[in-house]
Amino acid sequence: MPPFAQALAHEGDPLPDHLAAVAARTAAALRACPDDGIRRVAVAAALCHDAGKGTHYFQDYLLHAGPRTPCTQHAALGAWLSLWLSQSWPLHQRLALFVACLRHHGNLCRSWDDELSCFAQRTNDSEDPLRKQLAAMDLAGAEAFLRREGARHGLPLPSCQLSGESLRAALPSPLARRRAVGRGEGFGTLERAACFLVSWGAFLAEDKLHAAPTPQLARRNLPGDLVERFKARRLRAASALHERRERIAAEVRKRFLAAPRSGLFELTAPTGSGKTLAALGAVLEKRARERDAGRVIYCLPFLSLIEQTTGVLRDVLEAGGLEATSDLLLEHHHRADAVYRTAEGEYGPDGVGILLTETWQSEVVVTTYHQFLHAFFSGRNRHAKRCAALAGATVILDEPQTLPLRYWRPVGRFLEVLASRLGASFLLTTATQPGLAPREKICRLLPDSDEHFAALSRVRLECRHQQPEELEDFAERLGTELTRNPEATLVVLNRRAHARLLCERLRACLPGRPVLSLSTSLTPRDRRARIAEVQRLLAAGEAVVLVSTQVIEAGVDLSFPRVWRDLAPLDSVLQTAGRCNRHGELRRGRATLLHLKQEGVSSWRGIYDAPRIHATLDALGDADELDEPAFLDLVRRYFGLCEQRISEDRVDDLLAAGNFEELRKRFQLVEERPSQAWFVAADDDAEAEALWATFQAARDARDDEALQRARRRQERAFFARVVEAPGDAHSPLRRAPQAAYDPCLGLLWERLS
Repeated sequence: MPPFAQALAHEGDPLPDHLAAVAARTAAALRACPDDGIRRVAVAAALCHDAGKGTHYFQDYLLHAGPRTPCTQHAALGAWLSLWLSQSWPLHQRLALFVACLRHHGNLCRSWDDELSCFAQRTNDSEDPLRKQLAAMDLAGAEAFLRREGARHGLPLPSCQLSGESLRAALPSPLARRRAVGRGEGFGTLERAACFLVSWGAFLAEDKLHAAPTPQLARRNLPGDLVERFKARRLRAASALHERRERIAAEVRKRFLAAPRSGLFELTAPTGSGKTLAALGAVLEKRARERDAGRVIYCLPFLSLIEQTTGVLRDVLEAGGLEATSDLLLEHHHRADAVYRTAEGEYGPDGVGILLTETWQSEVVVTTYHQFLHAFFSGRNRHAKRCAALAGATVILDEPQTLPLRYWRPVGRFLEVLASRLGASFLLTTATQPGLAPREKICRLLPDSDEHFAALSRVRLECRHQQPEELEDFAERLGTELTRNPEATLVVLNRRAHARLLCERLRACLPGRPVLSLSTSLTPRDRRARIAEVQRLLAAGEAVVLVSTQVIEAGVDLSFPRVWRDLAPLDSVLQTAGRCNRHGELRRGRATLLHLKQEGVSSWRGIYDAPRIHATLDALGDADELDEPAFLDLVRRYFGLCEQRISEDRVDDLLAAGNFEELRKRFQLVEERPSQAWFVAADDDAEAEALWATFQAARDARDDEALQRARRRQERAFFARVVEAPGDAHSPLRRAPQAAYDPCLGLLWERLS
């Protein structure tokens, strides 16, 4: 058998050096975590996970291209060694360590206890490869390594020698497990599940980063006054709204700096009141004062908001004289560019770049709710790699009311756990604050929010939803009104097909007027250009008409004097109203709530949950008009009614039990609808032709690594030209005929072949 000290983990990478390096990196990654148990499990997993590679079976496979057999698999043997190492530990930590090692190449599937029961059966099987592996390993050398490195990290060590007999004795018996559960040492709590996931994710990330190999990037400081520098450089006229934004920012800063380092916080303020900069300014200043500064994770519900927010953050960094390299500012979602750039170099999306991106190796990360929550609620190896980035972090959850109602309380309970065990802060920012957690458990950073809502009277909401109206009738009525009164107008509908129909009708009856459409039928590239075009037309005083779906909501900086909104959940209605007289240019803007039908069927059906619509109708009651100062009480009434109607999905119980197979089925942030992806290339878009050619070549030549790297490097530009349409979800991405894409309306489904 090969001496353990001379074994290799990878070609040219000595096994003891690899394990020790991963352990050191893991300990450093969790430096800001206040929970010693999390660090203990993560570091021990780093020391044990690849120890099973010390057999001659694996060394022959690695060095001499030997056959890959069950005896070359190493995860189970490393997990067995971890049980010997942790004999004196509480059972829940032993289980966490065991499963972390056992599943370091796969996803979580069985419950924690079931994993151990199945493994115990293997050890009793004389034909199981584990027996051969054990006999083919230098146990004395492995023990010397584990004792030396374990002592270096302060791990409690076993008193017995490492041997086949002591390994079998280290397996907790069913009776011992039952007794431990009776003493409160069992695994099935949300707190212990969360701690396990952070430990597992921390060492997974560092193992993959070290094996790649990737640089161990030094953490970087961010000046606490970056936002103030940014605001000082902006040219803006003094106004009452500007003064109110500054008051809000000052109050948020004062309270956040005085608050404990971790916990749940909320910032509830009117739309357009500067919540993004107020939150970011407070977070950066507090971070600059901390010894072990955590990362800033900015979570948003929509990709369009991510692009906009990343742009603001890039401007903030550059105003402070900092280049927005990836180690300072990172954008991460399923269509993000996986090229990772630092001042020293660039790492492509062919392994290193994507690892640095997916493990959130940056000071400020802008991401989606999907990427954040699936790190914990999926049990998938590739998602868990970013769990440890939350240690000591500040997570800004923008527009949290967009989470499905059934997950509000489970997610709220989980955030409480992460705050207490990870030393993390969670800041919920919105104009329509949902009830994710009990009020007494959340620190309000703007306790006088009522005053700020009362002081702003930019918009009046007209409630005309009590009389449902057919879409065709509304189109005719609106065309007449806009002919008579040509003012800039925004109309927000629930369905892409309805937005297209209305836009076509208005274009026909308003010749010469700019009538534009905005929906996901447009490519992301064209949506960005459309928003910029509308901003330009509004600034020029043009009577532009924009017909949009809900992609316009939340954070899009547009301001219309006249807004119409089809019936939707109240938080969506008020977000749309936030695009009306947003900057207080007028004395008061008008927003009208409608209830549109097509052939007698309400347009919200199949788009929104019925409980939220019914809560909206009950909250509005028989009101005819509501001014902005009444919005806050209205929202509170609405969310109170929502909570009464919650059909709670206890996904947190599944997480606590380790039932990840069921959890993956149940935890769906976006309802999956069958769709077909289409690539769109305009006549004059030469770049699109090159992108499509690269994509096709890479798809046809799957084994050509150079082509795959080229495709990944171009993914951002490629997917900026992709539209999802109803269709077969299993069909491969196709190129849309040019006749099927209208530059104004987007993809025309009936012309697809």
